[in-house]
Amino acid sequence: MSFRVTAVVCTLALLACGSTAWAARCSGIGVVGSGQGIVFCDDFDLYCASPSNPDGSCHTNNDPRDEAAFEAVWPQDGTCQTQFLPNADMDLVTSGSWKGYDPIWQGYCAIHRQNQDIVTLSSHVHDMTSEIQALDGSKDSVNGSGNVISSRGDDGAGYVDPLDGTNPLPDTLKGQFFLNTPGGLNAPHGGYANFASYLELYLDEDRAPVDFTLAFDVPFPQCIAENKNWPILRTTDDTVHNAFAFGMLPFMDSYPCDVETGRKPTMYRAVVYDGLNWVQLAAPAFDMPNGDDEMDLSDGWNQFYFSIGTDNIEVRVHNFKSQALFDGNGECVGFAGKCLGGSDHGAVCSVDGDCAPGPPMLDQNYFVARIPRQYKGPFNKIAMGIARGEDLTNPAGDVCYPSLSGNNVKWDEVVLWDGVLEVKIGQGACCLENLSCTPNVSQDECENTLGGVYQGDSVSCASVNCCPLPWPDTDGDGDVDQTDFAAFQLCLGETAPFSAACVCFNEDDTGGSQDLIDAADFAKFQACTTGPDLPMNLGSPPAGCTP
Repeated sequence: MSFRVTAVVCTLALLACGSTAWAARCSGIGVVGSGQGIVFCDDFDLYCASPSNPDGSCHTNNDPRDEAAFEAVWPQDGTCQTQFLPNADMDLVTSGSWKGYDPIWQGYCAIHRQNQDIVTLSSHVHDMTSEIQALDGSKDSVNGSGNVISSRGDDGAGYVDPLDGTNPLPDTLKGQFFLNTPGGLNAPHGGYANFASYLELYLDEDRAPVDFTLAFDVPFPQCIAENKNWPILRTTDDTVHNAFAFGMLPFMDSYPCDVETGRKPTMYRAVVYDGLNWVQLAAPAFDMPNGDDEMDLSDGWNQFYFSIGTDNIEVRVHNFKSQALFDGNGECVGFAGKCLGGSDHGAVCSVDGDCAPGPPMLDQNYFVARIPRQYKGPFNKIAMGIARGEDLTNPAGDVCYPSLSGNNVKWDEVVLWDGVLEVKIGQGACCLENLSCTPNVSQDECENTLGGVYQGDSVSCASVNCCPLPWPDTDGDGDVDQTDFAAFQLCLGETAPFSAACVCFNEDDTGGSQDLIDAADFAKFQACTTGPDLPMNLGSPPAGCTP
């Protein structure tokens, strides 16, 4: 049987709420969306071998962590020696709300091991297809759309904040995650500037590349003298990849053997992969409020936000310690033994009481930058950590990056919400000979394996009708005769939405109504009539017939 495809007139609306399972997992997280709600979320509070509460959350540090359960959700990418582990977060806030949610907060987080005694760094990934299809079974990826501005010069009276839950930009793909980075601005040696850990969104297996050259091969005399052959990230391979990443990556240091942090790769600024380039978020290349020159972190919990629009991405970093603990309390930083904030900022201290109250160390609510999108397609996977890269001088496959820090990075509350659900690039609907439709297959699989007709990239089965060829041939015998007319007659007068038996008879798009099978459609049927046992020559159909 031959067949053809007609367009579906109706439009399917997205569901208004997120996946039930993930919404329950992160029910306490205070993101506010104006679109479809949470796409993916993990607060890392459920990976316990013996939960202490009926909802399965781990609420005390005595709950044993279930590392196998964590690995089932976040499998490790590759065979690097370090890994993410669910672990207790010992922070307990009894006054105020520095994480922005509960006045009293205690929970678990994921630990990204960075101990230098364990030689290499890892990445853990999660395929979001099941969460996306829980929202819409015909879709398998998520993208961002909407007018995210390109620069601070655009944020005049008409500016719309893409992360404001009441804003009219429900289709921007929004995300957040927390990083706890011990050793901040007052710890220049061994602090956050040596941590390597970022969040990545990507499609299928096309991750942000982290290939590198080695310092000895540049060559850097100081590195050779110090016998430290550090990797130096190649910031672009001049190819657009289906990925976006945001976080910390010290291997962008172009001269890793200077004195900044013990003669090893150092990066004080947050970084982004835009689909083509790894970039440092610093002025003047990126917009920073009130003259701040770089998007840096501080000791403690840092909240990373992003909002992905059609052409641009807005990224932000909030540091809660600098914003909350200085509104009435100074703080003595144990690592450096100095006060943060206040009139005695930098003074030697032994306890917090030695430090005077003062204004926030950072005088802005957040650092912000706007980045043009180089890759504008959808995503279906999410990763934490750092991927493996290849030594470009001595290529032998991907290898793991070395660890640089003596401390670990804590991750918490990874959330992705709103956006637009799509069918991923290179896949679409396939109409089969039995007139059924198979969703989300490649053109090659559709035509060469299934013997079907490919409907185009990102086309869903909900948007097409798989009809016979010629379209009035309901019994598949190649002709259009009285048997086919009997089937048409049963559909005459039917209105949209059409039944499966009648949808292909809604053929006329000029003289009649597109919401009614009427005389105009019958005229089209008559033009294609051949008579019994006279198969239509599709290359030379009857006059006035479009098969």
